[in-house]
Amino acid sequence: GQGPARLLQTIPTHGAHGAALLWTRQGGALLLAVANFGDRLGKKHEARSTFYRWRPEARGGLGQFEKLHEVETLGATDFEGMHVGPLDLFAVSNEGGPGGAATDSVFYRVLESCPPDSDPPDSLAHSDL
Repeated sequence: GQGPARLLQTIPTHGAHGAALLWTRQGGALLLAVANFGDRLGKKHEARSTFYRWRPEARGGLGQFEKLHEVETLGATDFEGMHVGPLDLFAVSNEGGPGGAATDSVFYRVLESCPPDSDPPDSLAHSDL
């Protein structure tokens, strides 16, 4: 039967463990970050985690998320979106690779209004906060 929820869109993932939404203060964009862990059974934890921007006018006004940017992650388990002062940030939690290989978790700063058609360096920046 049909319940109250209807499929709107599917998003490709690679062992996704978490996702987070963030309304940016700069430009009022709605962003989605998907933490791709990789292949636990194959012991390949290097994956590209993905940021998407909500496009409300897409698909005749139904809206959809469109890929904005990808980042290298190592066993990513979660994203968290936050505002720190005037900054719009995403933090990614990286578990690391097989055998307990240490890795850092990383902050990404959303730049300007995050234009949808810009190249990735103009949209998000790695931050050493």
